[in-house]
Amino acid sequence: MFIKDLIEKHGTGIKVSCGKPNYPPFTVLDALPDDTYRIKYDNGEIDIITGCINDYDLIKES
Repeated sequence: MFIKDLIEKHGTGIKVSCGKPNYPPFTVLDALPDDTYRIKYDNGEIDIITGCINDYDLIKES
């Protein structure tokens, strides 16, 4: 799914993964203009990414 679709369904604060080994899972902090998102990795690093790929999955916290 696209990040924007996951946010529409679950809101921000969700943890997502794109299923690729070089891309660690992250938490979506905020939706910004133009399909960009402020995210936080598990190591505490904050970044801004675009949500242009349709390969994200929600990680269910147990």
